[in-house]
Amino acid sequence: LVVSFSGPRAGVWAVLWGLPWLGGAWVLFSQARSGAAEAAARDLTGRSSIQVALALQFILLGSLAFLFTIPASLVYLVWGSAVWLVLAARRRTALLSAIIVNGSTVAFSVLVAALALEAALRLPGIQRRLGSPAELEAWSGRYDGLEKTNVFRLRSPYETVEREPEVLRVLALGDSYTWGDKIASADSVWPTRLESELREELRSDQVQVINMGFNGFTTANEAEWLRRVGWQFDPDLVVVQFGVNDALPSGPDFVREGEGWLVPRRYLLPFRFRRGAVSESALYKLVLDGINATLRDSDYLGRLVSLYNPTEPTWHAFRSALLEMADSASARQVPIVLMIFPRLLAGEWDAEDHPFSPVYSRVGEEAREAGYHVLDLTPVFAAEGGDPSRWHATTYDSHPNARAHATAATALGRFLRERGLLKPSPERPVEQP
Repeated sequence: LVVSFSGPRAGVWAVLWGLPWLGGAWVLFSQARSGAAEAAARDLTGRSSIQVALALQFILLGSLAFLFTIPASLVYLVWGSAVWLVLAARRRTALLSAIIVNGSTVAFSVLVAALALEAALRLPGIQRRLGSPAELEAWSGRYDGLEKTNVFRLRSPYETVEREPEVLRVLALGDSYTWGDKIASADSVWPTRLESELREELRSDQVQVINMGFNGFTTANEAEWLRRVGWQFDPDLVVVQFGVNDALPSGPDFVREGEGWLVPRRYLLPFRFRRGAVSESALYKLVLDGINATLRDSDYLGRLVSLYNPTEPTWHAFRSALLEMADSASARQVPIVLMIFPRLLAGEWDAEDHPFSPVYSRVGEEAREAGYHVLDLTPVFAAEGGDPSRWHATTYDSHPNARAHATAATALGRFLRERGLLKPSPERPVEQP
């Protein structure tokens, strides 16, 4: 146990796992108590019921090592041994026998039931519905892999910086809503759908909409990407997709926090016990997701909104990134659009009473003052009516599905036409340092 629970993450767990040794020392450092424990052990192990129970205990120890790592089985073994020693030393043989037999029966029954339920949850149809670890892992092989061959790791076929004069080039910046999380084909993501619509509208194949979205990007990350890479593509138009988590803390070199920063995820098991097969368990994930959803719902939405409180550092960092992109676009005489892509929350809401409407209004107003053309898609989706969950990519993931991406692309294309933004930009002035 000392070896298993040493290190920087030991903390209070190391103390807790060491407590059984006190019980063992209390027994073994007294000849009378150790003699009583030895006699009780000899008596109990001669019984057939105890022998069967101990066999089950060895199975349980092996299962714990496989499911929760060897340290977990060591903890179980040491605590069980301490209980055995203390009760045996106090000559509580009847109680000890009942604990061993009944405890083994109950524990083994729970193990069998859990394995049976795990097997049921791993059926393909159920995995796809609930989003088991195996289902989530399978997504890495479902995507078209376009980003693996692109030199900039973009989910786009375009990687040549030089732009031919007759080509209308649009940059699409954003997060997973732009990259296309849980959308297998890049052809179904809004930047590609927008390109198809613009080509049809302009009756020209000389239109390029370059998907520069990255999963997890914040507005600060997008500003850095535009500064370091995006402008090299010499675009005629820039579209920045906004999501409600875009003000999460960020840093240079595209460092950013995930939404877990707002409401940390709770775990039923300490870190050292989560590295075994349980880390891939559909049952464990189902229970854990249920607990976290129950605990975080009330705090989660409120904390997302609080990111945009004018007194918060997150708002100032977000606003600074927003202004940077607008200023650099203005210096190059390139129109820039902020497309607000709403969180497609389940339940009834419209454009006015969406839980994040205050954020969308504040961000939209700030962007207009900075020089953006602002398109809020919340009224577009609200006008469709019905259950918003029909826009979800899967039953377990609320990212927009292909239909939602198509709706966004159509609305954006119409917006660009109405604003007259589909024109090649004039010769760019040289930006002064």
